[in-house]
Amino acid sequence: MPQDNNPSDRQPNDAQPNDRQPPSAQPADRQPSGSQPTNHHPTDKVTRKVILLYIAETLDSLTYQEFMETALESMYLDYFQFSQLLTELLNENLLAKAVRKNEETRTAQGHPTERYSLTPGGLAVLDTLRKQIPVPVTAYLHKALRKREQDLHNEHSIRAMWKVRPDGQYEVSFSLYEKQTRYFKCQITVPDEDSATTLCEHWDQAAPELYPQILALLWPKKQ
Repeated sequence: MPQDNNPSDRQPNDAQPNDRQPPSAQPADRQPSGSQPTNHHPTDKVTRKVILLYIAETLDSLTYQEFMETALESMYLDYFQFSQLLTELLNENLLAKAVRKNEETRTAQGHPTERYSLTPGGLAVLDTLRKQIPVPVTAYLHKALRKREQDLHNEHSIRAMWKVRPDGQYEVSFSLYEKQTRYFKCQITVPDEDSATTLCEHWDQAAPELYPQILALLWPKKQ
């Protein structure tokens, strides 16, 4: 008789694993909350576009390299996001790129450098969505862009360019500017493009050291 009672007494215990099955459905109940971050993607994209428009407004006429460096230094875009969103903004006519008249800066191939600027449509969109940028982001960008503006001013104070003359020679020009006023310019002629490019690169890197040496040669101290 005791043996007959034991199997029946154990049946409720054998069913306990089945009683624990309903809690296993809890992960499915959490899935909607886990999918919420995807709702932020469109907002993030719009915010990044507004950041690019804000950069273009603050630092007008940036070259591609300057624009890219400023965007990446903001820490809110990577290179691929910048490249994609820049193309979209150009296609949407919110940004424009063009070569300025009498452009002195040249590409490695010797072509005038294209620069980016905000269009009237881009300004209208920026004014509408300016508040889209969180306050900490705006404060950071304002500080970063002010520093970048000063850096660009310093970079533009040293200029070097070359052009091909009608006789096939390459004319290289070196100049120094202070507050957009040129105070030094030198021109020389070289026979090939490689020499012209090398001289331009050397002047960009060493102008602060070369300029005093040139003055010392032109105005030697009296013995």
